[in-house]
Amino acid sequence: TNNMVQQWTKMFVRGEEEHPIEAIAFANNKIIMAATSFKNKAETKLNVLVSCLNNKGSYVTENFLVGDIDFSESGDLDKLQICISDDQQKISFIQNEIKKDQSQTTHILITDTAFAITEKKNIELSYTERNFYFESWAITNNGDFVLLATYISKEKSSNKKRWTAYKLFVSKAGSSETKEYAINSDDTYIGGSY
Repeated sequence: TNNMVQQWTKMFVRGEEEHPIEAIAFANNKIIMAATSFKNKAETKLNVLVSCLNNKGSYVTENFLVGDIDFSESGDLDKLQICISDDQQKISFIQNEIKKDQSQTTHILITDTAFAITEKKNIELSYTERNFYFESWAITNNGDFVLLATYISKEKSSNKKRWTAYKLFVSKAGSSETKEYAINSDDTYIGGSY
């Protein structure tokens, strides 16, 4: 409703879930909760699972296997993220991996509203975790994936200061290619709301 009156509550006790919730989003009148799990410790495949609650707080989907992500055996994984297109017809699950050499790969599963995978993407980032920060993600209604990040250089510029640049990565729907764009103006500010 539009009057912001509590409709229902649901209690989640950390540690009691079979697959702890990593990300929550709202789309198509459902609360989407995402989690990851390994089949076994030796696996280099990470399962992405979703559970959904309807507008009454009841499960309509529970621990549904969306798909899996291949990752490096020696990589460290950030928490899973969810990004939804404006028309709410595309749902992306984003998993960032930090490799042993400190490079990064952003793994993306793009699904439809029934969580059927329409595309898998991997964006290879040559930037190390220490000076590269994710700002936001977007998935367009067409299925194009956009990642915005901040890069802070370790080298000093001619005025003896370290410099910061925004980096925009774009991967068009149906393409395995990712284009990187540098936004390097001192007076550039990129902001938004989630």
